[in-house]
Amino acid sequence: MIKLPFIYFDLILVLNQLSGFFLVGIAGFFFNTLDKGFQWSGNGEGNFGNLNLHAMFMTSGLVFLQGEALVAYRMYRRDAKLISKFMHFILHSLAVALAGLGLYSAIRHKETHNLHQFQTFHSWLGLTILGAYVTQYAFGLINFGLGIIPVKTRASFLPLHRIFGCIIFGVTSAQALIGQISFSNFAVSRPEFECYKSLSCSNHLDWVYNGQMISLVVYSISLLVLVTPNAWKRTKTIDEME
Repeated sequence: MIKLPFIYFDLILVLNQLSGFFLVGIAGFFFNTLDKGFQWSGNGEGNFGNLNLHAMFMTSGLVFLQGEALVAYRMYRRDAKLISKFMHFILHSLAVALAGLGLYSAIRHKETHNLHQFQTFHSWLGLTILGAYVTQYAFGLINFGLGIIPVKTRASFLPLHRIFGCIIFGVTSAQALIGQISFSNFAVSRPEFECYKSLSCSNHLDWVYNGQMISLVVYSISLLVLVTPNAWKRTKTIDEME
């Protein structure tokens, strides 16, 4: 196994966390500014209300919180394993909850505007990701969280659990980019965002939007770099070995 100094892990982790919090913050600003911001109903002057919520829930839930859950064991490697496991579970639970709200807001938008449901590649891939993620979540809860499965069986399933977790996160990040690009193609039809075509928006939402997508890419790639090498896997603390 190749030895990688943990200083590299810490440096990449700093980049990862900065880009992650920047992503959530700038996404919140953008989607709460565009076309009247967040609206559950989607009625009135703003037509993007539910879509804004959908994008925000999916970005903060399926991308950021899922990523934080994946890196929890390595980020809190010097703490008791119970803390890492608790953070892993809570973050995944919050991600599932926000993903459910994101799905509901997308359905609500279609209903409000009398549009057909689940016809696009983005929606089909999204449902596939949600199904895989919830299955992975339930499997992890039963196999590792509740402790009702024999230790040897749990250990044999752990590598697959990690691999599928990374795959789901990677596909989720790609799906988020697809959604962002589709959203931009739709948003430029609105007068207040038509300036995006020439990067000439007076409120600089065009720059904010591009910065959001770049931060998503940086966060996702750096996250996978953090959770992939075996050299950076969590090891038992001194207290756990005694």
